[in-house]
Amino acid sequence: MFFFSDLAKGTLAIFKNTMPSCNYIFKDGTSAVFVSGRYHTDDPKRIEELAAEVDAGHPHIYVDAAEATVQKEMLDPMNALRAKIIGEYLAAQAAATDPTNDMGKSTQGPVIPANTQDIQQAAAGGAGTPVTERLVMLAAGAAKVAQVVQTAEEVAAVGKTV
Repeated sequence: MFFFSDLAKGTLAIFKNTMPSCNYIFKDGTSAVFVSGRYHTDDPKRIEELAAEVDAGHPHIYVDAAEATVQKEMLDPMNALRAKIIGEYLAAQAAATDPTNDMGKSTQGPVIPANTQDIQQAAAGGAGTPVTERLVMLAAGAAKVAQVVQTAEEVAAVGKTV
């Protein structure tokens, strides 16, 4: 099924077990301790015996095709996490600098620097332009005039009914 005969130096074969914690006793009397359902080794005799068990259809021991080997330095969780973060960063950099990315088409217009006329009203919470501000003030004044006229008509109507 799986051939681990060509493992590179520093690479371990991973065997998994459906039971999270158990021991498998080899023919020579030594034990393979499965911790969290995993056992890794680079010993060819142990790899050969466990691979034979997997091929024979052992009910609990198996090899995960997605994770058949691991580098020795990746057994340390911090090294594995560091490698994962660096890999994600490099993938993001490659995606960001990919020339086939479609960033759309846009043109940059001329830069219009702020001047004292515009910034003063914007900082004061105004409309931003003197013309718009005057129109707003006129509209507010017209609303006040309409309110005064309506009030005067109401007073006159009350006076007629008394």
